[in-house]
Amino acid sequence: MREAEEKVAGLETRKAELERQLADPDTYHDQARFASLSKEYAEVERRLHRWLDRWEERQAKLEKAQAQGDA
Repeated sequence: MREAEEKVAGLETRKAELERQLADPDTYHDQARFASLSKEYAEVERRLHRWLDRWEERQAKLEKAQAQGDA
């Protein structure tokens, strides 16, 4: 569970950094840099969604196990 949380946090941080860089007019004028950052941004989003799915699955399993333990 902790691994997923750490991965999600790291990916969210990188995504925010990339968003700032992509919003910079200087980046937009450097098309090679813009393309590279855009590609990385898409990859970070893909990985972030995958880790969020894993975290949600683990959270659901944990909640189910806890509910069964309370019964």
